[in-house]
Amino acid sequence: MPRNPAIARRYTARGSVPAHLDDAHAHLTAAGTRNAQRAVAEVLAGRGTPLGQGNFGASFAVSLDGEPLVVKFGSRRTIHTRSASDMYAWTTKKWSQGGRSLAVAAEEMTHEAGVANELEARGHKIVPSTVYAPFKGRPALVREFGAIPANVTRSEYDALSLALGAVIADGFTVRDDLLVARRRDGSLFIADVGFWSPYRHHSSDTYFTGGEADARVGLSWELSKFSRSLPWSGGEPVPSAWHVREAHRRLEAVEATHLRHVRDPDEPFLRYELRREVAAIAKLTTRRREAGMPA
Repeated sequence: MPRNPAIARRYTARGSVPAHLDDAHAHLTAAGTRNAQRAVAEVLAGRGTPLGQGNFGASFAVSLDGEPLVVKFGSRRTIHTRSASDMYAWTTKKWSQGGRSLAVAAEEMTHEAGVANELEARGHKIVPSTVYAPFKGRPALVREFGAIPANVTRSEYDALSLALGAVIADGFTVRDDLLVARRRDGSLFIADVGFWSPYRHHSSDTYFTGGEADARVGLSWELSKFSRSLPWSGGEPVPSAWHVREAHRRLEAVEATHLRHVRDPDEPFLRYELRREVAAIAKLTTRRREAGMPA
């Protein structure tokens, strides 16, 4: 599917800049958008298979010209305020009074498409190819289909973690449970990136810039949660290759930061920090060996 010029939401010190299309008229009249809207029409005609609903919408699988796709609709209500009567209702009924506005749902769908578009344009394969494709007043996006894998191997888990680490390094957060999907060529990607966003950069004298440090903590948490679901993990978090790389980065940062400001290499606080980071690396490598992974 062709990329479209969707721009993700930005957060600034003064508030947020809503997600938007770089050139709305050009996008909505483009052949790629029109083709994606055909997939939306197929679902509205009852030829889609429900995949489930998440925080802000519901997804359907559909085939278009032999290509499996996913159509995601923005919802009238979030998962926290939705009742049983709201299940998929926004695909067939008018939006109810008291629910979220069409504009809010449209911005959320544009943001998700924008995150995927921006990262794909920078060469990241970990995001799905996505097109924002509103149709007959219904906010929607169309993305590539991927099957949910029964298992992710140890090497795939490591590769996945490093790919997500590259997203962090490129200025985006990785938030929400990792919905891992497998393409027909066997490669893995994260199907739902609606909670991801560009992070704010802060001037800081800490080991990382403030926004990046927060993003790294978030990725560490999401990877740990995901690893517990893997059949070979034993139900316990397994440190990824990215975790190990980060531990070594922290050790190097401690050495560089403190040696820059402390003349005495035997200063007690510096020795404490170094021992703590070395112990953290040892703990990570031990857990990886227990899970049958290389240190």
